[in-house]
Amino acid sequence: METSIDRKSYSVAGDLNAHGGSVADVLRDIPSVQVDTRGNPSLQGDGNVTILVDGRPSAQFRGQSLGQALQAMPADRIDRVEVMTNPSAEFQAAGTGGIINLITKRAKGGGWTGSARLSAEAPERASATVSLGYNSGKLSLTGDATYRRARLSEFDTVDRSQPDPATGLAVDSRDVGRVGKTNGYWQAHAGADYDVDGRTRISGAAQYHTNRYRSLYVDRFVQDDASGAPTSALDRTGPERWFHNAGDASLSWRRTYGEGHRLSFSAEASRSEIHDDRIDVLTPTAPLGQAASSQQFIWTILTRQARVTADYERPLHGGQLKLGYGFEYDPNRVDQAAGSGGPGGPIALDPAQRDVFVDKETDHAAYVSYERRLGGVTLLAGVRVENAHFDLDQQTQGVQAAHDYGRVFPNLHLAYDLGDGRQLTASYSWRTNRPSERQLDPFVTSQTPLYRQSGNPNLRPDDQSRYELGFEDRRGDNAVVVTLFYHHRDHAFNRLYASLPNGVVLEETVNAGEGETAGADLTISGKLTAALSYNLSLDGYWIRLSSSPDIGAFPTRSAVTGFGHAGLTWRLSPKDMLQVDLVTTAQGLNPQGYSAPTYSGTVGYRHAITDTVAWSVAVKDPFRTLRYKSVENIRGVEDRRVAAESTRSVSLTLVWTFAGKPKDPGFEFGSGAMR
Repeated sequence: METSIDRKSYSVAGDLNAHGGSVADVLRDIPSVQVDTRGNPSLQGDGNVTILVDGRPSAQFRGQSLGQALQAMPADRIDRVEVMTNPSAEFQAAGTGGIINLITKRAKGGGWTGSARLSAEAPERASATVSLGYNSGKLSLTGDATYRRARLSEFDTVDRSQPDPATGLAVDSRDVGRVGKTNGYWQAHAGADYDVDGRTRISGAAQYHTNRYRSLYVDRFVQDDASGAPTSALDRTGPERWFHNAGDASLSWRRTYGEGHRLSFSAEASRSEIHDDRIDVLTPTAPLGQAASSQQFIWTILTRQARVTADYERPLHGGQLKLGYGFEYDPNRVDQAAGSGGPGGPIALDPAQRDVFVDKETDHAAYVSYERRLGGVTLLAGVRVENAHFDLDQQTQGVQAAHDYGRVFPNLHLAYDLGDGRQLTASYSWRTNRPSERQLDPFVTSQTPLYRQSGNPNLRPDDQSRYELGFEDRRGDNAVVVTLFYHHRDHAFNRLYASLPNGVVLEETVNAGEGETAGADLTISGKLTAALSYNLSLDGYWIRLSSSPDIGAFPTRSAVTGFGHAGLTWRLSPKDMLQVDLVTTAQGLNPQGYSAPTYSGTVGYRHAITDTVAWSVAVKDPFRTLRYKSVENIRGVEDRRVAAESTRSVSLTLVWTFAGKPKDPGFEFGSGAMR
C-alpha cells in the first residue's frame, strides 16, 4: 500500500487472485472495500461507488451490470487499485461512496513483452487471456484480449406474509426458484502513447466487451390462506437471454512546459446496450382445471456518452495549481415490451405493456484545486462546480419532466508529517448520486407473478457529506493505518415496497429521508517472519436511517455492524507461495429491512516452474458459507429472501511469459491526469 493526501493505492502483484481470479475477487482483499455475492462493491458501507479505469469512466461499469462486469473482468489486467473515499476536485462528484480507480498494466522496459494465461475452474468454468506490449523511444503500445466461459447455478427462496388490501385476510406466499446459466464473456483492449517530441504526447485507447447469459429457470409460486392451506400454486419455467455490449474510445493530447507545468485535452465516447429477453411458461397446479399460458418480457437499455475535458496545472507560490473544465452529454433510452399467448405460442405483444422512456442528461463541470506544503503540513483544497440538466420523456404515458441539478462540491485534505513514518490526515468532501434511467422511469413492470417494479421521475439527487480523520504509522515492513469517518446523507435513495392485492408486492425507488454512518477502518500489515507476511483490515460502523413519515417506513432505524478481511502469505521458497484469505461482509440496513452478513474464504498456491512459466491453484469458498439473505417489512408484510449460488470452486491457472523479461509489475504511484 502507498498513500497520498487524497487516496490509498494498493499493488495487487502479490495477490493470487490477480493471477487467476476476477477484479471482484481482488477487490474483496482491499481494505475499506466489500463485495457482495453479486459482485457489487461498496466503500465504508456505501454501495454508490464509481468505478474508473485509468482515471476515466468505462461503459462496462455503468448501471445494473456493474457487479457482473467486475466478476467477468480478469484481474490479470490490473496493476494496482486506487481507493478514494474523499476524492479531490479533479474527479466527478458522482458516487457518494467514493471512487475505485483500476490502474491497468503498461508495457515496461524496451522492445516487446507478452504473456498468455489459461485458467480452468471446476465446476465448468474456463478463461484465456493474451497480453502484448511494445516500448520504443517514442512509442508505447499495449493490448490484451480475454475470453471466459462458465456454467452457473443459483437457488432463490422468498417467503412472504402480508394482509390482502382487498379482504384484510393474511396471505402467505412462497417463491422457490432454481436457475442454470451459461455465461460467455470476451473483451479486447488496445492503447498507444506517442511522444511527438520531448514535451508533447498523444494517447489513444479503445475497448470493447460483451457479456452474455443464457438461462433456464424453474420457479414455483404458492399462496396460502390464514389457516395455512394452499389456495393457489403456479409453476413458471422458461429460457432467458441477457447480454451487455459496451465499447468506449478516448483520444488525448498533453503538452509539458516544465516540471509540474502541463496542459491536456481529451475526448471520450462510449456506448452500452443491455438487452434481456425472457419467455415464461405458466402452469397452474392449484386450483385444478386452469389452462396453462405463456408470456414474454423484452427490455433494452441503451446508454451513450460523449465527453470532452481540458486540464491545466502549474506551480504557483510554492504549491501546485490545477484547473479544469468538462462537458458531457448522455442520451439514454429504455424500451420494454411484454405479451402473452398459449403455452406453445404464438405470443402477441400487448401495446398496453409497451414502455419507451428517454432520458437526456447534459453536464457542465469546472474545478480548481491547490496543493501546498507548509512546514510539516500539506494542504489540498479544491472546489468543483457541476450542473446536470435532465430532460425526461415517458413516451408511453405522455409524461415529460425536466430537472436542473446545480451543485458546488467543496473538498479539503490535510496531512501532517509526524516523522519516523507517521502522519495524521484529515479530509472533507461533498458527493452526490444522481438517479439512473431505470430509477426515473415510472412505468410499472412485472418481474415475477408476485412482484412489480417502477421508478420515480421526481427523484432528487442523493447527497452526502463525508468527514475523515486518519493516522498512519509505517516502520520497515510493518504498517498500521486507522481512519475515523462520519457520513451524512440527504434525500437518500432507497427501495420501498408496497402491498398490492392478491399477494403482489410493488417496489419503487424514492428519496427515503436522511442517513448517518459513523465508524472506523483499521488496516494492519507486516511480516511475522522473513517468509510469512500478514494483512488484516477491519471496518466497524454505526448506521442510522431516518425515513420520511409519508413513505410508511420506520421513523428511525439503526444498527451496529462491520466487515473485514484477513490474509496470510507464506513464501515457502523463491518459487513457491501459499496464500489464505478470509472475508466477511457487513449487515446491510434498509428503511424496511436488512440484509444478513456473508462469510467466505480462498486458499491458493503458486509455483514457478521456470523463469517464464508458473502455475497456481485456488479453492474459493471451500466450506460453501457464502449465502445471501434479506428481510423486508412492508406495512405488516414480512418478506424473507435467501439466495445461494454454486460459489465453491477449484481453479488451475497456467501463465507463460513468451516475450520480455518476466518480473513483478512494480509500484508506480500516481496515474497521470485523472478527473
